[in-house]
Amino acid sequence: MLEETARPDSWHGGDPIVGRAHGFVRCMAAAERILLPPEHDFEKGEITTTFGRHAGVLLGALFDDRDGTNEHAAGLHRLRGELLHGRTMPDAQDKQLLDRFAEGRRLLASAVYSALLLRGHASDAAPLWRWLAASWDDPQEQQKLVAVLNGGSAA
Repeated sequence: MLEETARPDSWHGGDPIVGRAHGFVRCMAAAERILLPPEHDFEKGEITTTFGRHAGVLLGALFDDRDGTNEHAAGLHRLRGELLHGRTMPDAQDKQLLDRFAEGRRLLASAVYSALLLRGHASDAAPLWRWLAASWDDPQEQQKLVAVLNGGSAA
């Protein structure tokens, strides 16, 4: 509720459900900036796959469930696309959809927290998304990532 009252741009004509949908889309856009490479020359559907994989590596490492996190994050990213392209409309009666809006906010919060923990290990020369991509394919890279997320070093 705070977003609707503190941020007039989230109201969208006084409709709090549409405001929540727009808030979800903004959260997913911010998560994309953390999880994806800056260039978006992906094949159709590849952005969602990459988003899910990078989220799975970054967030699943914390929960020891990379594959489940991958599918969940990819599903949230697909919902973002459906909302943006008008294939899904927010409905106040659809509790499951409204719950997914909150999950987008939690995904962003977790991605920001993890990115902050890793900030000393990423740079312009070695951006976080490259480490996430390498960690998806290489268990040793994922072990380094987990070690840093748990307060250790990447060595």
